[in-house]
Amino acid sequence: VSNSFNLDPLALDGNAKGNCLMTSTTTCAAAAFTTANTNDVIYVYCGETSITDTYSAPTDTASNTYTSRTSVSLTNRLIHSYYSVWTGSGSLTVSCNYTSQSAVRTTVFVIAISGASIGDCGSGGVTCFDTNAAIPKTATVDSATSVTATISTSNANDFILSGSVTNIRETVVYEHG
Repeated sequence: VSNSFNLDPLALDGNAKGNCLMTSTTTCAAAAFTTANTNDVIYVYCGETSITDTYSAPTDTASNTYTSRTSVSLTNRLIHSYYSVWTGSGSLTVSCNYTSQSAVRTTVFVIAISGASIGDCGSGGVTCFDTNAAIPKTATVDSATSVTATISTSNANDFILSGSVTNIRETVVYEHG
């Protein structure tokens, strides 16, 4: 997330994680958190342990619209990332929405970032992100060795989001700026 034109520093304004074992066609991965600032960029990672289920964008208690940023499929796991802009502050619960036909583990991880240049990100645009072509970056490996994702940024004041998921022998690394 970028702050190329804003004088306020980028800061973590809230985060949460939720997970569950989904045994029917329900949505159960939800994360509740609280923010202190308005106009946060909300970044959501949704994951599940099945690649045959259907999914849709996350929903939240403020009726924000989420836009897909990346999606990666491993042998037995799907990882999706989404973003939105929340103009309010206070309590918010975000849910990942999957329709499962079997028992699967679902996870949601939510990060709220204040001070970003939000631009058109609340309506599906990407101006809140660094414009460097190297972002977003994912890397996967199907072996027991390490995996690295290298990115470059165009702005000095970026908030770098990074994560990794290991699934038996496959590993994916996410880098977002």
